[in-house]
Amino acid sequence: MIFQLTHEPIAAELTATPADGALAVFVGVVRNNHQGRAVSFLEYEAYGDLALSEGAAILREAEEVFPLTQTRCVHRLGRLEIGEASIVVEVTSGHRGEAFAACRYIVDEVKARVPIWKKEHFVEGDAEWVNSESEPSDSKRVLLSEILRHWSGWESDDLKAFQIVDVREPYERPQVLQSPGDRTLHIPYSEINQHLARFAQGDPYLLVCDSGTRAKVLARDLQSKGFGNVFALSVGFRDL
Repeated sequence: MIFQLTHEPIAAELTATPADGALAVFVGVVRNNHQGRAVSFLEYEAYGDLALSEGAAILREAEEVFPLTQTRCVHRLGRLEIGEASIVVEVTSGHRGEAFAACRYIVDEVKARVPIWKKEHFVEGDAEWVNSESEPSDSKRVLLSEILRHWSGWESDDLKAFQIVDVREPYERPQVLQSPGDRTLHIPYSEINQHLARFAQGDPYLLVCDSGTRAKVLARDLQSKGFGNVFALSVGFRDL
């Protein structure tokens, strides 16, 4: 089982063992367009330690679900030119069906769960983080208790015990978040390890983000560090 992040070019490397009947490989490459705009190059950034631990967890899950003999996933970081490989996923198995299914599982889970961000650089000279929201023309203040009532049926009284932590990056905050009593902490996901002292073990925290994915990954990471009462909202601001 191998999960790696690298700034160097990547390629497939696994070879099948004598017991294998299938070797499945997926290679994601940089294309020259995004939503109808011409792209000149990409940049990838990652929350290193957490990305590595979550990527390894995904490979372990794949090996538990599918009868695999080898798994490997490598993701590029830094600047990538058009046509370069951004991710390589390889698995070996006794049969092609399991190999194909496992390869897709790993690709989909890495895309959904591993904290890696992509920045598109366009030929016109501007750039944007993929999936970041633009500033609305009529910027509105959003009361978190109303969001949570809309999402999950909770009433605001149910939130009074929680410290709300908004882990979105600054560029993702077109909305100004409020919680009951204005107690929201704004700690960017990429800086969380620098602010662990702001978390008290035993206190209840509710993490929120743009989609719910990073909040869930971060909640698991904080729980592994001894913060047992950390929870994540499974949906995010983009669902409003």
